[in-house]
Amino acid sequence: MILYFDSEIRNSKCEIDESTMTEKKLISSVLRDSVRKLRKVLHAHRLNVWLLEGEERWTGERLSFVYAGHKANRNHILHLAFNGSYRKSACGKAWVWDALKFGVNKYAGHPMVIMEIAKCFYRRFGRQEGFYIPWWVYGEIDLAVASMRIKQSSTFKADLRRIRKNHFQYEVTRDKDQFDHFYHNMYVPYITRAHGDRALLRSYEQLRHYFSCGELLFVKNKSKYVGCSLLVFEDDSVYAKELGIKDGNMHYLRAGVVSALYYYMILYLMEKGYKKVNVGASRAFLKDGVLVFKKRRGMRLSHQNPWPMGFLIKPLRKTDGVKAFLKNNPFMYVNNDSFNGAVFVESGEAVSEDQLKKLHKDHYVPGVAKLNIYQLGERQDPIAITTEEKLQFCVK
Repeated sequence: MILYFDSEIRNSKCEIDESTMTEKKLISSVLRDSVRKLRKVLHAHRLNVWLLEGEERWTGERLSFVYAGHKANRNHILHLAFNGSYRKSACGKAWVWDALKFGVNKYAGHPMVIMEIAKCFYRRFGRQEGFYIPWWVYGEIDLAVASMRIKQSSTFKADLRRIRKNHFQYEVTRDKDQFDHFYHNMYVPYITRAHGDRALLRSYEQLRHYFSCGELLFVKNKSKYVGCSLLVFEDDSVYAKELGIKDGNMHYLRAGVVSALYYYMILYLMEKGYKKVNVGASRAFLKDGVLVFKKRRGMRLSHQNPWPMGFLIKPLRKTDGVKAFLKNNPFMYVNNDSFNGAVFVESGEAVSEDQLKKLHKDHYVPGVAKLNIYQLGERQDPIAITTEEKLQFCVK
């Protein structure tokens, strides 16, 4: 009896010890997770500050500005601003709230300040400070409208000619082995090649998770796969998440593989009975190649447009370089809970109705509330195109 009792005590003690260890591991895991999240938040709001100087990309005018943020998005702005050569000087670090409160005064000697901030900080501190441009905007294509555009649009007619010329066909699969081929031989090489140091790659695990409720739509030339799009199905919605081109070979891009992916995607999803397809994120700059490509194929801004982060652009002095940057990089910006477009022209230029129509055609994105044309004079007075159906404009 004594031995049995001692054994029970020992077993009970072991169970308590194991329970205690499990609890400690759980607490330790929660703490580590909390620390990781805290570090992520601190990283997002502790900004690196650089002074960037060089020749404006399209005019060669001298351009300098202060940038506060992180490397990946800084590289995107560098690509828009400069012609390849520039000088950067590190100016330390700043908390985003300090940068918003004191940044404009601190950097007033420089012609322009661009900083990365969250929507909540913009609403709290930055509403009166320049233009707030979302990092990304999301778009969708109405498939019924797209089917009409296929018959009428010069863009789709050109796409179809290239599809026939290159003997493209399509194939849809859920083969898991084909996913590995898509990710390693198409997606990663293409995104890396197309965007260089601005590339933002999704992980293998993340896209594999999407593929668990999705399909791969391949474009092939005879029996050779040359491009692929990952389609993800959630409830009654479908998302074109990512795409790739074989080996990142730009020859296939010029041959029209991406155009073929969109053309076949529209036909395939219409056959399956879908009404719309979400075509993912694009940069909010109105000359962005991806945005223009999607717009020409019927994209409009999605009603659900999460924009938790963005660029705050504050021009402080209208130097020739700053004016050239603004004229060559029209953009969408946040106005309350909608988007406006901003296009810049020289002060004193007479803007005729024909010119307004051309600016509207070139830069308007369906879903934008208003397209403002700003004249770069002493004051930034916009001429506003207020509707997409009819050109109604007024000087504010």
